[in-house]
Amino acid sequence: MRVVRVVRVFGARDGFLRFFNLFHYTTKPAMIEREVTLRPGDLWDDVKVRETGRRLRDPIVTARVVTAPVKSPHPGVVDLLVVTRDVWSLRMNSNFEFQERTLTDLTISLSENNFFGYRKQVALVFDMDQGKYFLGPLYHDRNLAGTRLQLRAFGGPLFGRASGQLEGAQQSTTLAYPLWSVDSKWGAETELVYRDAIARVFQGADLYTYDVPETDDIEAVPYQYRLRQTLLETSVTRSLVDDGLIIGIMYFWQTGAAASERRLATSPSTATTLSWVTSFVTAFDASSGLL
Repeated sequence: MRVVRVVRVFGARDGFLRFFNLFHYTTKPAMIEREVTLRPGDLWDDVKVRETGRRLRDPIVTARVVTAPVKSPHPGVVDLLVVTRDVWSLRMNSNFEFQERTLTDLTISLSENNFFGYRKQVALVFDMDQGKYFLGPLYHDRNLAGTRLQLRAFGGPLFGRASGQLEGAQQSTTLAYPLWSVDSKWGAETELVYRDAIARVFQGADLYTYDVPETDDIEAVPYQYRLRQTLLETSVTRSLVDDGLIIGIMYFWQTGAAASERRLATSPSTATTLSWVTSFVTAFDASSGLL
């Protein structure tokens, strides 16, 4: 038997701040139970108990985690008590960069990191670089319907920074089955990326210009072109575990296919590239230690 208790962000000692609990969905106990690696009827296992604490110690959604054995009313049985405390999950994040007194990069995201108490992340992202800006949603599910699958998806339109006009779109979807416990032997990940945009080359804070060598004139054509890309990549991971210790991680197989199409502004012709890459990569680390 497992006993789960979820504590709100602000407690009795926080005084008037408890009012803000009204704007926060406390994590549902069922979502915490999904992360517990010990199942009812299992023998007590200290490694799995510590692993449960590790899985729950996600600074995005959890401030504190306590796991402890408690006395059970049934003889010969011990219960597992799991106590977590939420963190404030509605966040505004930003990042920016200046070059030569010009704002070259800016990222702003408004995210709810514990959507309705289900430990899912939903965000609206604005991302701007020197040539374009993107505005679209992001969704991250770390345990899809209790299957241990992880889903991350985002996408949206791309606009020219100078013109403000629609130039294309991009999307990315990743589906992964991680090594979620010490008993996990295999993991896998598949990512699909699509991008249709105007690519630009900058020199410092200015758009790089191109001079057509076949003419005597100096055209100073902006170095930009239409770029369409599709990328599909898959990897499989094998874990080597001995008595709860990760003695090695072997990336067993990685493969990917990419298709890209480029059309220069100075030429109506189109260059298309198709590539398929398969690699076998082995990484061994005997000092990984406990999970």
